[in-house]
Formats: sequence, C-alpha cells, structure tokens
Amino acid sequence: MPFQTASSALAGIKQAFDVVAENVATSQNNGIKPKNYTFLNTVSGRLNAGSYSPNTVNCIVTQNNNVLGPLKKGAADTHMAFDSPKGFFVVADGISANAKIFYTRDGDFTPDADGNLKNSAGYYLMGWKLDDNGLIPAGTNTSVIDSLVVVNVTSVSGTFTATTQLDVQVNLPADAAIAATHQVNSRVIDSLGISHDVLLTYTNTATALQWDLTISAIDAVAAGVTQTSGANSGAVYTNMTIQFDAAGKVLSYNGVGAEVTPPTVSIDWNTTAAQNSALVLNFGVVGATDAIRIMGDQALTVQNDDNGRGFSTVDGTFISPEGDVFSVFRNSDKQKTFKIAVANFNAPNFLEPQSGNSFTVTGESGNYVLGKANDAGFARIIAGKLEGNSTDLASELTKMISLQHLYSGNTRSIQAEDDMLKKLGQI
Repeated sequence: MPFQTASSALAGIKQAFDVVAENVATSQNNGIKPKNYTFLNTVSGRLNAGSYSPNTVNCIVTQNNNVLGPLKKGAADTHMAFDSPKGFFVVADGISANAKIFYTRDGDFTPDADGNLKNSAGYYLMGWKLDDNGLIPAGTNTSVIDSLVVVNVTSVSGTFTATTQLDVQVNLPADAAIAATHQVNSRVIDSLGISHDVLLTYTNTATALQWDLTISAIDAVAAGVTQTSGANSGAVYTNMTIQFDAAGKVLSYNGVGAEVTPPTVSIDWNTTAAQNSALVLNFGVVGATDAIRIMGDQALTVQNDDNGRGFSTVDGTFISPEGDVFSVFRNSDKQKTFKIAVANFNAPNFLEPQSGNSFTVTGESGNYVLGKANDAGFARIIAGKLEGNSTDLASELTKMISLQHLYSGNTRSIQAEDDMLKKLGQI
C-alpha cells in the first residue's frame, strides 16, 4: 500500500504546486486573492494491534475572498475599490437583456465608445438608473438583479440650472442728489436655459433715508416683472421703497416695518416659451453691516451673483462613496444619474472562479444579497482606487521549493517499494 499512498501524495502535491503557480501568475491581477491548499489524509483501513493500512492523501484548495487586498491608485476617476473585504460589483458580459451576470472585485471600469462603464475583462458594470430627482424610481424592487441596468456616464448630454435667487449687495451714496440712480445688471437663466439681462435700478427719493428699487428686463412682457410677496404683491416691480436708519442700515421694504426681506419677483418672458422665473432677492440681513446700506459718497456694487448655471456639456464623472454616479459639467454642475449596486454573499469563498477576475454563484456560496454602497452591512466605494493582489511572492516561491522536495521524496518512496516488490518476487 505505500505505493498507493505515495501515488496519491504525488497527485496532491502536483495540485498544490498548481495552486502556487497560479498565485504567482495572478499576483498582478486586480481583485483576486491568493488561494490556499491543505493536505488531508483519507483513511482506507483500521489501525489494529496486528495490522496497519496506510492512508492516502488529498489536496484541498480554498479561496480567500473574505480578505481585503491592498488598495492602489487607479488610472481613471471611474476606477473603483471597496474599503471592506465584503461586497462585489455586479457585472454582465453584454448589454442585452439576456446577458449573463458575474461578480467581481476588479473595479478597473472605464467608459466604452457609448459611455457604458466596462472593465478590462469586457464586463459591464450594473446599477440602478436614477430619475430626474436623483432617486431610484418608486416601485423598483432593488433586491433583485433584474432591477439593474448597465451604468452609462454619457446618458446626459448637457444641463443647466434655472436662476431662483439673486444675491445683490450694494452701497448707495449717503450724499446722493434726489433722483440719483445706481444700476446693477444681473443675469437670470430661465426654465429653458436661456440667459436674460435683468436690470435693478436704485433711485434716491425726496424722502430722507429712502430709496426706490425698480426691476426691469427687456425680454419680459410689458408690466411682466411683478412683486409676488409683501404688501404690494401682484403689483409691477417699480419704485419699491427701501427704508434705512440714521446709521445707513436697511430697516424694511415697501414702507412696512414687518417686511424685512425684499419682495420676491416673477418675470413673464416675452422672448421665450419658458415658465415665469420666480426669484428670491437676497440683499443681506436687515440691520447688518454687510447688507444693502447707504454710506459715504460712492455708489458701489459689492456683490452681484445668481444661483443659475448656463447650459453646459459633460466634462467628467464623479463617483461617491455611496456609489452615486454623477455627470460633472463644464459649468461645475453635477447631476446624479446612476447608483452602483453591491452584492454580498454569506460564503464568498465558495463562489466559482471564472475568466476575467470574476465569479459566479454556487449552492455553497449562497445567493446574492443586493444593496447600496455605504448602507448598513455594505462596503463603501473608493473612487480612483483599485484593489490589488495580496500575494507574497517570496512566500509562494518558498512553498514551491518545499513542494519540489516533497515530490522528490514521494517518488523515492515509489521507487523503493518497486525495488522491494521485485526482490520479493525473486524469493
């Protein structure tokens, strides 16, 4: 029986050697962990006082998918890694509805010619398509793979942000003559992304410490600029009074002490089919030194901003720790378009390895549990990083030498048994 024992050991050693060779060969693969091997004996008889049956040897190979590999810098903003050993990217081998699903830790995704995120193995990243509010559409069953689609970073060609607030801070001269004016030309982006000039005209009145404000726009219909709050709500936005105290600080608007914010504005556009622009005027806090005031002998515009953004095209992609995919535009706007899905497994070491640093589900691994990055129980995504391989080459080469010695020793055992059997046959 030593022949059978040594023969089984040779087969096991060969399998272990294959594991070491694979660990060395894949030491530069992203998202792949080195495998382990263990030798176990297989009992074929019983050990009694007067008899002995030698055992055979098996090699058991195990994975280390529950270990976090070293993180390294990626070459693109769309490269990704997890901050935990738990979790896999869901990927597909195509963009059709019948594409096969795989799971991977290899996050070297970059856009293809159509903007689909695809890794170097040819697998497409899967996630949820978000609605215009940046949310997963209501009614989506986020626990099943069928709810996922291929993530695309060029699904939005351009964007703009309509203006909803004007931030204007001015200093009006304290010694201004009656009817003296100071004008500020502001920009307003309408609901269709069209830019308009809006003129704010401050006029000193005959009443001390009081100026009037008129807002006009050449693109608006006649009498189309109106107040939408305060005592004169509904009136055309002309000669709206601003009261100041003896220190030059603003007191109130429209001659009403309770009105401590400028009346809001509605502009009915004549040159475009856009909705009326509804604007909040921010002149600063009543009584504050950094708000609109009268002081000195110069008219100054200290601040003139709007919160709108003109039409702009996509300039890049940003991925948040929560797996939100943002299209970044040239005007610095960001629009959330997709959310990347994360799959957890109860026994990830029993996933079946596939080509391209990927895996498929087995009965031993358990089915996937689908979730969102950075939610409870799910890993956080780190953009611009990749998970490297934790293989220790020195250790693997040492194992290789040790296995060579084991292999040689077992071949000698077989040769010795063969010699013994030959001599036994000569008796």
